[in-house]
Amino acid sequence: MSLLAGYEHVEEKLKPELLAYGDLPHTVDASLRANWDDPVSHYLEDTPVSRRYIPHEALDLRVTRTKVAMYAMFADDIRRREIWTINHGDSIMRFPAPVTVPRGRKALNKLIISIVQGFLKVFTVFRTKEQKKRREELQKKLKATIANALGDRVPELFSLDGLSTAPEKQGLGYASLLVDKLAAIADAQSRGLWLITTSRVTSFYAQFGFKTVGSVPLGEDNPTWKEDPVVFCIMLREPEAASLHLGEKVSLVC
Repeated sequence: MSLLAGYEHVEEKLKPELLAYGDLPHTVDASLRANWDDPVSHYLEDTPVSRRYIPHEALDLRVTRTKVAMYAMFADDIRRREIWTINHGDSIMRFPAPVTVPRGRKALNKLIISIVQGFLKVFTVFRTKEQKKRREELQKKLKATIANALGDRVPELFSLDGLSTAPEKQGLGYASLLVDKLAAIADAQSRGLWLITTSRVTSFYAQFGFKTVGSVPLGEDNPTWKEDPVVFCIMLREPEAASLHLGEKVSLVC
């Protein structure tokens, strides 16, 4: 189901294209601002100790750590040709696609990911005990929920990840253009499409046919968390009948 009917003027001027290395500074800045009030980041980062001591220094470190991680992650996505953008970083969507990657390239990707992750571990020494505990909680719960909701289907599904739009560009249909393109490709290959998001934005993805198949509550049993639980949702979109003409090819590469 396409949601682009209300955005014909956007589609005519701007179309999804692969992100380029030259787009990285703007992309990182836009993505950082778009996700700054993300409830999951709030839960993982804003622990009692991190708020009580050296708040300004801690905030600066958080920004630096996040920027470095984004540069490393997006640069590798560009190398893989697995990140699309609207208007050179105003809106982006990552789409790890292991189902379409040759075996040899998978091995290379795995090696580079391990190098990047090893580099980013440098920043983990600055995390408080509570921050580490909350990350372990997230990883444990998320792994179990994904296994229960999707089983052994994950390797054969397309993954939608990291969708974000600069605050000043939101509401223009950029994100819809990106999601609609990936959904069309998944449909053409008769593959499901899955993602992880917070409960506050599930209604956006529901418009494209995504359904919540699992949820991960964070903080419900944590005495140091005084707010409502933060809920992560696993959403799945089953393929619709492809509307392409016979023989027409659809590629993940723009």
